[in-house]
Amino acid sequence: MPSTSESCVKFNEPLMHQSCILGYHKIEVAPASARFVGLYVGRRSFCQQLKQLATVDATCLDLRSITAGEKGFVLTFDDAFQSVFVNALPELRVYGYRAITFVVAGKVGGRNDWDVAAGCVPAPLMNEAELKEWIKAGHEIGGHTMTHPWLSHLKMSEARREIVDCKRSLEDRFGVRLKHFCYPFGDYNKEIRDMVEEAGYETACTTAEGSIGHTEDLFALPRKMIYSRRYHHWIGQIIQKLGTSGQFRAGHLDPNQ
Repeated sequence: MPSTSESCVKFNEPLMHQSCILGYHKIEVAPASARFVGLYVGRRSFCQQLKQLATVDATCLDLRSITAGEKGFVLTFDDAFQSVFVNALPELRVYGYRAITFVVAGKVGGRNDWDVAAGCVPAPLMNEAELKEWIKAGHEIGGHTMTHPWLSHLKMSEARREIVDCKRSLEDRFGVRLKHFCYPFGDYNKEIRDMVEEAGYETACTTAEGSIGHTEDLFALPRKMIYSRRYHHWIGQIIQKLGTSGQFRAGHLDPNQ
């Protein structure tokens, strides 16, 4: 795998296609006081990643297509941070890629209180107008509960309310059908998984590492979480598995630029 000092990785033989869901959080440079720096990927680094993905024979898909067996990758953004609207949306337009952001329904236009409670830096979330523009641009929104709790720590009635009310709230507010869900903190169990299915969602994403196979539980989909400190490791691995042949340049970017 490429290290931070390697500038070029060549693939001189056909490579295995392997579909995957890529997971991001904030698309911005991490402030000096950030506690979890890995949740930040700078805009320059994100742009470089999209450029690299565009160099291989891989297709940007939606969750319905990839779970139906089509080969390619899906771009997902947890929490609907405003930095995704400001920094990722313009880059997605450049490459014609479509993505999904998982929205905390009770925090639209607010901030990441669940992170702040853990000592993290406050960060703004997309407001209603920004989410409407996101949807108008051809992207999807998904459910991420009402308040971003650890679902398995709640009473079952409270967990069900978080899941069901999120879907109802976002559908009523934005006039779209919410088809996909993402577990906050990647936290779920069989009861939570079944609640999500019963609520009418079609899929649910986890934070478990993995690619998409042929026998995946649609309500326990693994992802490749793109953390800034693992940029060079993951992007090289992902492109190698998505591509057919050729080469890409990892460059000398600081992954948090």
